[in-house]
Amino acid sequence: MPKFELKSNQYIPRNSKSLPSGFPASATYYYFVNEDNKVVNFKTLKPYRGKDMSKFAMHSKAQAEAYLEVINC
Repeated sequence: MPKFELKSNQYIPRNSKSLPSGFPASATYYYFVNEDNKVVNFKTLKPYRGKDMSKFAMHSKAQAEAYLEVINC
């Protein structure tokens, strides 16, 4: 059974608030990679080649860590 790893990255949401410095506030998202270090769709666990992060990202760290335990069993 393949093992998956949790990774994170940041992005700037469309309607993000501005920080006091004037820069837009960023948000963190979490995603999974397989043993070949390829991003996988968290619903199908198949490698994902697209750029639309809504297909492979989770926004809750707690939810992503819990899901990681389930898929690595």
